[in-house]
Amino acid sequence: MPFTETLLADIQNTSVPEWIAVSCGVLYVILAAYRKIACWFFGLISSGIYVYLCFKSNLLIETGLQIFYIFMSVYGWISWHKKQAM
Repeated sequence: MPFTETLLADIQNTSVPEWIAVSCGVLYVILAAYRKIACWFFGLISSGIYVYLCFKSNLLIETGLQIFYIFMSVYGWISWHKKQAM
């Protein structure tokens, strides 16, 4: 099967939660580059969805990593919020 057909088949087989997680992850990176505090919200949403997807797929180490990312998103949000309040 040619690369383009494989790519299109994989895109069609991607679930809605996966699309949302990827979109939120991309938004996180863009907003972080512009130093916007909202980036942490999108990082949190993306990691939260990935926790569900990885746990459902029995990828336990990846699930743990995503849980760590959730904690870091909360920490980052609080840290940036404190800096803005100063």
